[in-house]
Amino acid sequence: MDGLVRMGPDDLGWDGASPERPRRLAALVGAALLLLQPALGQAPDLLWEKAFGGPGEERGISLQETADGGIIVAGYTTSRGGGGRDLWLVKTDSEGELEWDRTIGGPGDEEGWAVLEVEDGYVVAGVSSSGEGGGRDLLLLKTYSDGYERWSKTFGGAGDGLGGRPW
Repeated sequence: MDGLVRMGPDDLGWDGASPERPRRLAALVGAALLLLQPALGQAPDLLWEKAFGGPGEERGISLQETADGGIIVAGYTTSRGGGGRDLWLVKTDSEGELEWDRTIGGPGDEEGWAVLEVEDGYVVAGVSSSGEGGGRDLLLLKTYSDGYERWSKTFGGAGDGLGGRPW
């Protein structure tokens, strides 16, 4: 089981012959949302919004609020670094102001898929295609609290050596 719930017309009690049941279901869902709107409240106020990056492609894939109230984001950039996609870490303060950003990578592509703040820095899991075996390997790295690399390890062999994205 892949964690997804799959539903088709038969699951809704619809035989496909009449479009009436889906219309009634849509109307009921719409009415329920209208009735529940006051209970659900308004959308929260936007505190801040920032954009970071350069002329290439940037993608933030994982983020976490840090102990100091800031945000750490892991992903990748093509605007700077060693070549192709490079793992990109971005750290902001609690107001969204950039504290630092770091790129980590080799001649192939590196991407950060998950980031976790630990006592003395950050741990990032992702993928790398800069290894000698070819393909994409699992990448695990640890940084100091200022984002500079402490160590990195890749796991895999010839071909793709990773289990796939978690989504």
